[in-house]
Amino acid sequence: PGAPFYNHAVCARLRGIDAALVRKCIAAVFERHEILRTRLGLVSGEGLVQEALPPPAAIEAGALDSGYEHNTRDLVQYFSDQAKRVLPLEGAPAVRAALFELPCADVVFLLVSHPCLLDNASSRLLGREFGLSYGQLLSGGQIRVPMPCLQYGEFAYWQRKWFDDTRRRRYAAFWSHYLRGALLSEFPDWPHPGGTFAPRRIVFHFGASVKRAVAAAAAEFRAGPASIFLTAYCAAIHREIVDAVVPVGVLVANRGRPEIQHTLGNFANSVIVLVGPDLHAPWPQRAREIHGELMKVLPYSDLPLDVSIEKSATGRPAYSIQFNYEEELEEQFSAPFTVEPLDLDTGFSKFLLSLHVIASRDGLQCALVHDSSAISEQTARSIVGELVDALEHITGRDCVIEENSVAR
Repeated sequence: PGAPFYNHAVCARLRGIDAALVRKCIAAVFERHEILRTRLGLVSGEGLVQEALPPPAAIEAGALDSGYEHNTRDLVQYFSDQAKRVLPLEGAPAVRAALFELPCADVVFLLVSHPCLLDNASSRLLGREFGLSYGQLLSGGQIRVPMPCLQYGEFAYWQRKWFDDTRRRRYAAFWSHYLRGALLSEFPDWPHPGGTFAPRRIVFHFGASVKRAVAAAAAEFRAGPASIFLTAYCAAIHREIVDAVVPVGVLVANRGRPEIQHTLGNFANSVIVLVGPDLHAPWPQRAREIHGELMKVLPYSDLPLDVSIEKSATGRPAYSIQFNYEEELEEQFSAPFTVEPLDLDTGFSKFLLSLHVIASRDGLQCALVHDSSAISEQTARSIVGELVDALEHITGRDCVIEENSVAR
């Protein structure tokens, strides 16, 4: 409460677009999804309770001077600062939407939410609904995007009823057995375990040929593409950082139920996979073993770890290394405007090291975020190099980074 460290921010510059129609589309999206009009309240100073406010939602409007039109660096910095504003936990909605117009008629859209409200998949769903709505208005029609089957609050109510004491004990027993009763203090002593104000990011992109090679290896080894990347990622960590068992937090989208496919909310949870430094085992064996570990823990990803895992006596988090692999939405739309995402820097990273991979039609977009006070830029770039080398060994193909990596 009172801190912006974990704000979930989405920002994009929209070119060739009608600002008045943009406002109508955003208002319609907010009307369809209660979670975007939700305010949070504290119960006994701890637990959060959600309350959806009636529409219409308040959407901020602003204007930027011409100095930002051709200076992307300053534009990103401006909205990074905007994303760091503290969101209220009581009274006002915990989601902030803002539209800023540039003199060239471009519009910048910013959405900032409390992390318990929206996940990454929700951001892409919101973009899809916005694009569909805009196309319908532009053609002279009405917005005809259907309402979601369930609102997030309805799902959360069902989930609380579903997770009874019996399931809670079963989940706790599983994690206790899987982690062999170990607390984080028994793993390597990671620095800055509660987050850092010194994050750095290396962004790199693999083309469609590498995506196909990863998929072919996944099929051959009877593993998933995420398992192939996780195998390469862990090999790089073991070569560059630590030669020991590492607890890796793997983000899980948890959107398998058909009734929540089009619901905005935070369904994502994490599971822990323990990965040992078996650097001499054949690559197929390593990939299959890591895939097996993932399959073992995925059934216990329905709820956050903090409700079913034993806490460390020191209050330290369960893991400091994170991995996330996501597929873009299969259903595409042809937007009558150009979307230029702005990669914001909120100035805070929760983990020592995290790798984010987004698979799209065009290939694999990757971002390695590291705590620069603990991991040097040289080591981070070496991790990227080891990751590429491991992928080439696993797939038997050249895995060339198509774009020069950019450190931020």
